[in-house]
Amino acid sequence: ALAINFRPNAALFLLLPLLGFPFVRAIRISVVAAALAGCLFGLSLYVAQWIYPDYTIGSFLQGLGIYYHGYVLGNSGLNYGSSGFGLVKVILAALEANFIGLESVNILISLWAMVILLLAVFLFLWNRLSGFVFAFLICSIYVLSGSTFSDYHLIVFWGTVMVYGTYSDTGKVILTPLDLIVLCVSVFLLVPKHYIFLNGLSAQVIINPYVLVIAVLSIFILVLGKAGVERHPSEPSAHTGSEQTS
Repeated sequence: ALAINFRPNAALFLLLPLLGFPFVRAIRISVVAAALAGCLFGLSLYVAQWIYPDYTIGSFLQGLGIYYHGYVLGNSGLNYGSSGFGLVKVILAALEANFIGLESVNILISLWAMVILLLAVFLFLWNRLSGFVFAFLICSIYVLSGSTFSDYHLIVFWGTVMVYGTYSDTGKVILTPLDLIVLCVSVFLLVPKHYIFLNGLSAQVIINPYVLVIAVLSIFILVLGKAGVERHPSEPSAHTGSEQTS
């Protein structure tokens, strides 16, 4: 609920309860979290207006408009970013392509992210994806679908690195090709690259989203090219089984 109020596309994390609870209970938890996010937004706006009366919903929306024109349509904050939209911006600028507007590009990226998300959810519920890989895909879509995405938000990938510390109860980590992709890409994204500049542009604006796109496509190719992906014995099937309802 807090994360959604910082970045609205963090609503993607409402899918995470699927990793640890049966489907129906996971949906209930997600609905409660979404409701809490709405309540937090309303309460925050009320308190802000109480402290500073000129801060109304109108001024809030006006601020969003300023941000949209400066950071989304403009290039403020382009450096040190990792969003898919930032990568496309750079490519269009390099090609001097004016045949499509940035607003249309932003919408197309959002639609692409929605398709990828639906496919990931379907494969997870169909037992084709492990929970770890599913969580990585959610984090990847979180990054790529954002119009802007500053460095510090990449901390979400620290979670996908940490889970491998408890991947096996025996102390031995058995990594599948999908696990290797998740682990290597997560570590790579956490390595600072913002200080590397190419013609005045931070290299990570290109490198990070490019690597993420390749990783996401590779995961889908590997998964769809197999009859199925077995879960690790230590990993529960999160969305099925009534024994986990307590």
